[in-house]
Amino acid sequence: AVHADGSCDVKLVENGALVRGVGSFGRQIICSTCKHDKLPFAPPALRCSGCDTVIKNNASFHREVQVRLQIRLCRVCFEILDNGDSPELLRDFDLNPNAFEKHTWRASAEEECDHYVQCEGRCKRWSHYICGFYPDPAQLPPDYRLEQQPFVCADCLRGPGQELHVERLVEIQTRRAASLPSCSFSNAIEAHLQAELTNSGVVASDVTVRVVTQKSCVFRASAGLKQRYEEYPDGFPYLSKVIFAFQAIEGRDVCFFGMYVQEYGAQCPQPNTNRVYISYLDSARHLRTTPPDSAALRTRSLVYHAIVNGYLKQACRLGYEHAHIWIEPPKSGDEYIFHKRPVDERHGTRPMSGSKLRAWYEQMLSRAQALGIVKEFGDIQEEIVEHLTSIRDFPMFEGDFFPERMLGDLIDTDPAPSAGVALRREDSNLLVEQMKKQVRGVRRRFLVAALNTAPADAESRANLQNSAGTERAQPLLDSRTTFLRSCQDRHWQFDELRRAQYSTMMLLAHLGGCPGKAAHI
Repeated sequence: AVHADGSCDVKLVENGALVRGVGSFGRQIICSTCKHDKLPFAPPALRCSGCDTVIKNNASFHREVQVRLQIRLCRVCFEILDNGDSPELLRDFDLNPNAFEKHTWRASAEEECDHYVQCEGRCKRWSHYICGFYPDPAQLPPDYRLEQQPFVCADCLRGPGQELHVERLVEIQTRRAASLPSCSFSNAIEAHLQAELTNSGVVASDVTVRVVTQKSCVFRASAGLKQRYEEYPDGFPYLSKVIFAFQAIEGRDVCFFGMYVQEYGAQCPQPNTNRVYISYLDSARHLRTTPPDSAALRTRSLVYHAIVNGYLKQACRLGYEHAHIWIEPPKSGDEYIFHKRPVDERHGTRPMSGSKLRAWYEQMLSRAQALGIVKEFGDIQEEIVEHLTSIRDFPMFEGDFFPERMLGDLIDTDPAPSAGVALRREDSNLLVEQMKKQVRGVRRRFLVAALNTAPADAESRANLQNSAGTERAQPLLDSRTTFLRSCQDRHWQFDELRRAQYSTMMLLAHLGGCPGKAAHI
């Protein structure tokens, strides 16, 4: 930045001569940290309203002329609409293809850049919010009142004579994941992780694991199944948990691992009783370990495996009997939990293949088997479907592939209420065979592990599970899609270390609650 006296933060050279002063006409604000004027955010992603796929840059799409519902369609979905049908996600909408016009998506035209903030300490320099680690007041609850306090940069805070009251600012900037409430699950995962690291001779310092949200939910049963099987449950209660792992890197926490799980306990009706479902798992490649570099990929996997196996170990202790894992690498342009993850050093932007991801999970479960956490594991065909005699015995979970993609077609075979017992039994057998046939096509997308759970009665298991932690809902994180969309809308990126540190700071600002009420304003 160029200051009022014409001095600069950087040396300027013109025609080989040092420029000692800059006239007001030649001055421009730049960030005193990164020495750039702009800090652009990642271009926004445009998604098709009909199939939820990402519309690529410079690709054509169709948009409603009146922008009534903000509906945008990719080429394929518009062709479906133009041919008289409805795209998959818009079957409840009455859409007219003549109400759409063709456009070309230019992501660069939508580019946004980070804001500036000026230090009110001695230096008066300007910084990007991210570079100065200034928590954006517009992205925080109103009761935080951060906009009522001055911003003072780190250099001025460390210097003598600092008298401005910035307690709220500093509390948010220095908040650590370790200050978040722990529970039996997070303690067990941390202990298992440390044991695995010690056993492998790997050091991963300052790692904190927390269950950041724990919420009671109910997965409502399919109306088709209720109609077919009168005794089928109305719903399946479960506990939704979000588990994040953090590491302190260069003095600031970075969230590097996230996992969404559903726990169907002893009080949940069959066929979901005592089953856990790992629905989403994601990581940002910022974890630092010793030894570094050459073994980085192996040691990162070691840490991720230990976190998941630590979770499964605690699930065993609480009486859960089976773990279901969905295996599907994100398609190009898709994101699961973290917005703008770092580019993979080996694969670049190419998504990991399904076979490699499956091998990664199988290696993890093999380790769990060696540790006595898992008795056996296999794909869904081997563990469940081969022994299936009725669709009502097939476990399904909230957001799972099967209730969303398959049941609609299967229930179409429902016989008339007047059909005799023999006909209904024959139809039920046909339905099972259809299910088996369809599962064969996706069997490698799912793993089922039988946990090495000690025998216990249902009441004992329910008591154990109910004592595992208090409910802590967090609207920002309760839904994976809500969290991801919030990160995208707020530009909480994880592709660079400083951006990951800033995004984690903002995440912890929400998770830790309002800074101390005693702060001066």
